[in-house]
Amino acid sequence: MTQMKVQPQLLSIQYLRGIAAMMVVFFHANGMTAEYFGSTWSPFGAAGVDIFFVISGFIMWVTTGPSRTPASFIKHRIVRVVPLYWCVTLALFTGWVIFRSSTPLPPLENLLNSLLFIPHISARTGQIQPLLIAGWTLNFEMFFYVIFAASLLLSGRSRATFVFAVLGLLVAIGQVLPSVSPVMTTYTSPLLLEFALGCLLGLIYQYQLLPRPSLGVTLCILGGILLCVSGADSAADLSFRRLLHWGAPSFLIVAGFVSLEPIKRDNRLLCLLGAASYSIYLTHSLSLAALKALFFALGLQGYQFVPSIFVVAGFVGSAVIGICVYHLFERPLLSFFKGLVSRNALSWKGIDPISSHPTRHDR
Repeated sequence: MTQMKVQPQLLSIQYLRGIAAMMVVFFHANGMTAEYFGSTWSPFGAAGVDIFFVISGFIMWVTTGPSRTPASFIKHRIVRVVPLYWCVTLALFTGWVIFRSSTPLPPLENLLNSLLFIPHISARTGQIQPLLIAGWTLNFEMFFYVIFAASLLLSGRSRATFVFAVLGLLVAIGQVLPSVSPVMTTYTSPLLLEFALGCLLGLIYQYQLLPRPSLGVTLCILGGILLCVSGADSAADLSFRRLLHWGAPSFLIVAGFVSLEPIKRDNRLLCLLGAASYSIYLTHSLSLAALKALFFALGLQGYQFVPSIFVVAGFVGSAVIGICVYHLFERPLLSFFKGLVSRNALSWKGIDPISSHPTRHDR
């Protein structure tokens, strides 16, 4: 079997990024509605995170060439992930400093752990969460990047064997030994296997073993049905149950979308949502909190129609604000730090084709 050259852009993955981000937005908007307005829609949407994890493993595998060194890979990932995350986290902490009333300020240790992607118990929630709660997924992402970077010391099939073996061994350790810390709970979670599923899909893609588009549609539908059936699972569940109920269907959905690449059609809205998915994901909790504060300030919380309006307004508003953040902050930050770490900015071209904006906006 011969390997297939990676296409300059995979619009199917870009579309799915936007869809996954909006699934998470819907889930949290619905959760806030239940908490503050006494009503709720379907809890569907938390599995958007699992889709992101599978996509991440897939992207890392198919876009990282054999000439990439571990140091170069980590440098590129830090530049891609860290600046915007730090900005949003520091903005959130500053807001607490300025506007808090009787709520205790999170300790600086929590802030430092959050910025360094160290899993820890939040002083505010009592759970394993950074200050920006959505950042818990980045703790998984950054750990996966370290493992993937180490695999770049190897070549050929040894890389795949290393990634699968290390992730599998970590999960096995977590099943045998009791968890003694937030770090161990995170670094031995079965959710790590969702990155492995993404890497597996990357291998399938490279060796041209993807199913035909007609079967790809079936995979998407089947994955969607499975997610809907298990949509009431807890988003805080990091066990094999989540891997089975959300991780496996997410693999089917991502595989189905990639299989549809040959028959894809341009969709500007999904392209834009995909490009802005990281900004949407990081800022949506702040957008929803601001909207909730506005509803309370206007005294609307007691009206019967408010829950539905809040979900719709939060869904649309989070997307709009995330897109604005993408254009005004994420892209400029990314361009600045790319230039800072590399004298030759052209060396970045083609590095991460799938995460590039399909309209040639540099990501």
